[in-house]
Amino acid sequence: MTSDSVTNLKKWLKTYADTFIQRATDPAPYLLKKAHTFRVCREIVDLGRDLALSPKDLLLAEAAACLHDVGRFRQMEKYGTFVDDLSEDHARLGLQVINEKKLLDEFSVEQSHILRSAVAFHNAAKIPDGQNDKALLFIKLLRDADKLDIWRVVTADYKLSDAATPDFVRLGLKDDGLYSPQALQAIKEKRLINKSVITRLNDFKLMQISWVFDINFTPALQKVRDRGYIPAIIATLPASDELNSILNQVEEYMIHIDPTVLTKEEPSPNKVKGQPQGVAPTGRG
Repeated sequence: MTSDSVTNLKKWLKTYADTFIQRATDPAPYLLKKAHTFRVCREIVDLGRDLALSPKDLLLAEAAACLHDVGRFRQMEKYGTFVDDLSEDHARLGLQVINEKKLLDEFSVEQSHILRSAVAFHNAAKIPDGQNDKALLFIKLLRDADKLDIWRVVTADYKLSDAATPDFVRLGLKDDGLYSPQALQAIKEKRLINKSVITRLNDFKLMQISWVFDINFTPALQKVRDRGYIPAIIATLPASDELNSILNQVEEYMIHIDPTVLTKEEPSPNKVKGQPQGVAPTGRG
């Protein structure tokens, strides 16, 4: 793999996305995902530099970001939605595109395994056990970089009126001013909110807040703090003593978390325990 390999992959992605954009009645969803993909490429390289990854590993990380949402274009065109539960898991669709288009022919067996693993598990509720250390590093990097840009998108969206925001950004969820007790309980327990409890827009916002508990690397959490994503989402939620108390816990977590909690298990990019294992696509969205 060389820098040309990644450059060619990015050129392919642009051309691939543009074919959907050009034939779409409404190109906005495809434009959103195209722009998101290239921003995630920048986010993951920035994170990798913060973690002092080698130039070769930075290229591999950028390749993972370039491919992570390639299934979104086929998903939207075929099903008219980005909701995996109403269509297909977009990671699985992405792996299909990668295989059909032979996008990894220029990469080694190990690199191909890492890229497939990162795509397969970037949207999983939980990373499956059994990943070798190097694959786990890139899976975690991609998950953090992806969240950083999704937070950027949704915090910008929540500043718009309901009439001005695209339905596909909020996944068709309605803002009824309410939220689910199960969503609040998950945040209270410092765990991710399961998508099964998301029935309204405020649940969706709470889920996005709960993502802080799934951030893997200290530099990523610092970016969340510096950019003010969580306070920006909190500001759009209804005021209540119960909600305010729990959201204060999130802010305390972000301010006072011991950096070793995020760094002590970060795998070395040069340590690989064994030969690449098979990757089973996840059904999580």
